[in-house]
Amino acid sequence: MLGNCLHQMRYNLSLTRGGDFRAGAPKIMIIPLNDIFAATVEDWKSGNRTWRETTAEAYEYALCVLPPDFRKNGLFAMGEIYDHSPKGEAIYHFFTEDKNGRCFAIMGTIQEAKSNLFPSFPE
Repeated sequence: MLGNCLHQMRYNLSLTRGGDFRAGAPKIMIIPLNDIFAATVEDWKSGNRTWRETTAEAYEYALCVLPPDFRKNGLFAMGEIYDHSPKGEAIYHFFTEDKNGRCFAIMGTIQEAKSNLFPSFPE
């Protein structure tokens, strides 16, 4: 996983410099996370507490874009706060992977993650 993160960061850096970081490297598609972000934000705002399935590429991108603010057993909070709750708790986008390799996203607080208060995965 870390190797993929380093590769992605080098690739992103090369885009800002107008070229690839190594000769002959395959073109890598940057996965837009707007769809998964839009879905989880809509869920959060409507009170719908459900995991949204996403791609492994989106999971890896979310993991690599910034160091996670929280990480536990494959669950992590993206390293950027989305918003704050009325109680002042930081709200994050969380990503995880189940035992079958399926990836999911949800919004919540680090306290929810620490207390295992997230809902079960969809079937």
